[in-house]
Amino acid sequence: MCYNFKGAMEEGDKWSAVLNDFGNHLPQKAILGMVDVLGFKEFVEQKQDQAIRSYIKIVDNLKVILKITNSTTHMEILSDTFLVYSYEESAESLLKIAAIIENIRYNFLIKEGLLSRGAIVKGKMYNTSDRKFYDPHTKKEIKINDGIIVSEALVKAAKLEKKAYYPRIVVEEEVKMLFDQLTETNPTVEINSYPIKDFFVEESYGGEKYYTINFFRNLPQFVYFLQREHCEPDECRRTLEEIRSGIDKYKTDYYRKKMSTVEKETAKDIIPEVKSEQEKIQERFDYLVDNYNKLIEKICAKIRKNPFIDKEIISQIEKLHYDANQR
Repeated sequence: MCYNFKGAMEEGDKWSAVLNDFGNHLPQKAILGMVDVLGFKEFVEQKQDQAIRSYIKIVDNLKVILKITNSTTHMEILSDTFLVYSYEESAESLLKIAAIIENIRYNFLIKEGLLSRGAIVKGKMYNTSDRKFYDPHTKKEIKINDGIIVSEALVKAAKLEKKAYYPRIVVEEEVKMLFDQLTETNPTVEINSYPIKDFFVEESYGGEKYYTINFFRNLPQFVYFLQREHCEPDECRRTLEEIRSGIDKYKTDYYRKKMSTVEKETAKDIIPEVKSEQEKIQERFDYLVDNYNKLIEKICAKIRKNPFIDKEIISQIEKLHYDANQR
């Protein structure tokens, strides 16, 4: 039996050309959103197979949302870290990325009582899964999906996410400017019928100022109610109930356990400025509850201004408010 070395070498040369082309692709500019689900290790350890099943359901739901949103938005997932990005640097792409990120935060909170934290930045990104290559024989498109992601944007997002401190999404100022350029000339501008006024809020921590995505307010049911004149508040109430249930679940499953098991740092006795772990946990929980209460207040204020809405719903929504003795 004679092996055709010449034919094998020619075949190898053809595929080498494809792979060389594969390696010559340069990183592209992108908007990247990164979300980390907090407490994921404890979640998996405590619930095991149940945790995996719940996680898969949430991810499947996100994939459907991604497909509906648009094919120009991509998502990569590694356990508790979600990367949502687009190679189109536009306000519309930013809106789609933010909408998916809000769904990630919302679903993990209401279904499992898990909080999330992250960042949105601009930067260069290289992902082999996003490149198109063609078979040298058939000329048909082939997928070379070896999971290689190299990204300046990811490095920036990871750094910014660490500064977030609270369960929030911090936005790079360069990213925020995509919306600023539109709202400067027209404060009521909309993208695909979606109002973007007050999309970001300015917050601070440790003497530094940050722009963040307005806490859950950018979920469609809240956006349309707060910025449109004639919307039914019932869907807002139902969503607030789900968020309240998620916060209660977090309080029961994670917050109380952390507060009871974490010991105060010894440094606290030496350096008064150093916060204990318990104080940090309490601060983050207070941040979550304060933002939830603010959202309730905004919705109730809008209802009071509308003479056509039954005011009975105000008392129903106000009952969802977190009082000081419930913390």
